[in-house]
Amino acid sequence: MVSSGSNLAISVLVARMLPPVDAGVYFLAFSVAAALAVLARGGLEKTVLRLVAEHRASKEQHQIYSALVRVYAVSLVFVVLTATGTALLGPTVAEGVFELPRLAQIVPLVAWWVAYLAYEMLLAETFRGLDAIPLASIFGGAAARLLTVIGLVALSVQGEAPLEAVVGMTVVAGVAALVPGSIILASRALSLKGGGTTQVRTATVLGITAPLLVTNLAFFTSRNADLWILGAFRPAEELAIYAVAVRLVLLVGAALSIVDAVLPPLIAELTEPHQRDRLQNLARSTASVAGLPAAAVLLVFIVAGRPILEFTFGPFYAASYPILAILSFGQCANVFAGSCGYVLIMTGHQGSLMKAALAGGALSVLGGLLLAERFGALGVATAAAGGVVFQNLLILWMVRQHCGIWTHVGWGPLTRAVARFARTRRGSP
Repeated sequence: MVSSGSNLAISVLVARMLPPVDAGVYFLAFSVAAALAVLARGGLEKTVLRLVAEHRASKEQHQIYSALVRVYAVSLVFVVLTATGTALLGPTVAEGVFELPRLAQIVPLVAWWVAYLAYEMLLAETFRGLDAIPLASIFGGAAARLLTVIGLVALSVQGEAPLEAVVGMTVVAGVAALVPGSIILASRALSLKGGGTTQVRTATVLGITAPLLVTNLAFFTSRNADLWILGAFRPAEELAIYAVAVRLVLLVGAALSIVDAVLPPLIAELTEPHQRDRLQNLARSTASVAGLPAAAVLLVFIVAGRPILEFTFGPFYAASYPILAILSFGQCANVFAGSCGYVLIMTGHQGSLMKAALAGGALSVLGGLLLAERFGALGVATAAAGGVVFQNLLILWMVRQHCGIWTHVGWGPLTRAVARFARTRRGSP
């Protein structure tokens, strides 16, 4: 909740502190940095989550330590290469593809942005695998976004701030937030170091990571290709209008993000065939818990989206209302599908998830390219929402084929879960 609220506050501050052109550049820079952070992580965040959760469930502490050493060593190489490539090639891409000199000027800051975003997710998923959910939530975005809000408010008090200062504050706040998390993780990792002779091999890490890297890139492309297409083919002002809607749509999926913060370690404990009924009940009931607020937010956006945008971001951004409505439908479908992707990952079917991600990403990209010139932001939004819906339907089908279960919203499992909880409460002292 803190992370979602802070993300919204950052978007509001950026939209009001910067002119629309610079605001569009900021949001595009964030999207590019987040995409390159996916490349820098190389799928290692899901690899460390799976390895740590599995070995924790089997009480193999020395294996957890070995997995952490291997994953973070490989990650360091990936992050350094990606950040260096960003700094060297970024200006050429910014001016040649997006034709935005302002973006080229902040490329060094974007390179640091890439590094901190990559490490942030890796740190959070490590804590999640260790079943330290509060730490995963704090250092997986909440602390960094909250510090960013505080820093941007301080800048706004001084009046208008240049784009470089706004991006620089974002990066500095993010890096500062990760320092205490790193110290805590180092302490926990050293406490797990034991005398076991069996070690997690680098080849094992890379074998799990390779399809996850492709999957992550495909997922991220399907979710962000719309911004890149608009940045390449449409004016920066239209990009800013679209980006504001994208940031607000995150509220539709906020509840699913909370569910996904606690679900993966539980899935790891229910992967055996005789546990599949319990896994289905867990997945469907939690999807229903996330689906209720998602549907409520969707309804609010449809009924009052225009005045919300105008009041929150300013009159200029009221034009993003139809974009907000279309994207909210796609995000609501994503929530209604539940945590189907995590089920495939934790049960060893990351290859199938990769295929679904590639198919959905291809639909979003091709649709956006075809519709951008004629229909502008509305056409790109339609392609993005359609790609998300198709992708989730395909993943749902794959979970059914591989695991024999469903993960979408189910009011029956939710009702039974609530009834069990009520009985437990009545029987407790």
